[in-house]
Amino acid sequence: MLDVLKKKGRKGTHKWRKVVVRHNRFSDARKVLTRLKDRVPELRGMTLEAIIKAKLDIPLFCLSDKSQPKRMDGTFKKFLLDSKLGIGSEDKMRSLYSLRHFYATQQLTKANPISVMLLSKQMGTSVKMIEQYYGHLDTVKAGDELSGWTEF
Repeated sequence: MLDVLKKKGRKGTHKWRKVVVRHNRFSDARKVLTRLKDRVPELRGMTLEAIIKAKLDIPLFCLSDKSQPKRMDGTFKKFLLDSKLGIGSEDKMRSLYSLRHFYATQQLTKANPISVMLLSKQMGTSVKMIEQYYGHLDTVKAGDELSGWTEF
């Protein structure tokens, strides 16, 4: 579990919150975070645990000159286009925000989905917003049951 600083809204109010970093065979968070920390000279000799415990005010997500990018969407768009992943299933250009939607959809449609309450805490949003934007997934998940196809 990590504490992250989230910039909220256009006015840029900042708020600390806890998030769980997923780790599985597809998402090796430790490997990614180690690579990021090793790019920062002040952090190279430290373990991830020591960095987290010390709550250092040194950004991990930064450019090689240590500056923090104002926006990441241009870099992400270039990555998507170079990877031929720019257009999604709805024939719309994907955006950095698409990752947030993908995460929410995956969490709500897996075999044992997490609760909407837990998802809202993990994503730093309200239950109302999750239900408003992802409520239709309940119908998708229960498609076979609602259609009667499971009875044959």
